Amino acid sequence: SSFYRGLQSETCRGTCMVLDAEALPLTRSWCLFEVLTTYNLLHDDSKSATFGGLQFCTAAGVLGDPSSHCFDVAVALAHRLTNLDVASASASNHGDQEMIKNLVITQCGSLEDMNDFIRGNMISTLQKVQTTFTDDLKHVMTTLGRRSVVKAVTRTGTGHSDRTSTTSAPDDSSPRTEEPEYVISVDP
Repeated sequence: SSFYRGLQSETCRGTCMVLDAEALPLTRSWCLFEVLTTYNLLHDDSKSATFGGLQFCTAAGVLGDPSSHCFDVAVALAHRLTNLDVASASASNHGDQEMIKNLVITQCGSLEDMNDFIRGNMISTLQKVQTTFTDDLKHVMTTLGRRSVVKAVTRTGTGHSDRTSTTSAPDDSSPRTEEPEYVISVDP
């Protein structure tokens, strides 16, 4: 196929598989052939140093890329891949379907080994997504913590007390005898 020839090029640096929310390309035999070719190139010592492997791409961006913030898409695809079985991949031409399954078995060892390869790629991708998400979350929380002032105002049974405590976060651990009311103001 033209895809196979393209992957064999000296200038090829990886495979981008464009996935929808259902990961439908991974249910198609010819897409499975492309993943098999990628698998073989990753295990080819002459290519492995320059070949980036399989990248999962979506309308929201490349999963695992630090500049791409498609966390929900990554998790949804990972859930989908937990139930993926390449043995159920199909092609419009039954002969192509059988040829590709036989190639996978011959070159990978088994269809389950191909499932493991695809899932392993997703685990690696999710680790990158997790790092990006954690870094972004820490940044946002730090920024919010610097910009917010939380005042706990306690009420007495007969009216408002003059006691007010200020903290940088709503989880103030100082002991209180009454239920505080939180008022949040944001400094510009």
